Amino acid sequence: MTKFLDHLAEGSYPKIVRADQGTEFTSRAMLDWVYKNGVKLEFTRVGKPNQVVESFNSRVRDECFNEHVFLSLQGARDKVDDWHWRYNNINPHSILRMEAPMEFAKEQRQEQEIALAS
Repeated sequence: MTKFLDHLAEGSYPKIVRADQGTEFTSRAMLDWVYKNGVKLEFTRVGKPNQVVESFNSRVRDECFNEHVFLSLQGARDKVDDWHWRYNNINPHSILRMEAPMEFAKEQRQEQEIALAS
């Protein structure tokens, strides 16, 4: 990993590397590399927008990419599209009180109809 980072830096090291709390960025090799090259390592805070993206990317990797074998580009697109639809419609989300988005939306519509009727 450190050889790869040296290659990316091409002799001109950044002042700061901002990363998530993933093991690849908290490893001893990474900590040694930043210290050796005078680079400051900053970790993102939970709740920051990029933390949400990283969480989503991790979920895609764990629930889709690691679960399927992709034999063709179209097959990959189909499996990713299917996963994406299920994620956006059926899978429970903590932000929605662990309800599926479709069910949450249905309840919201019903509550709005009741409010408009009264």
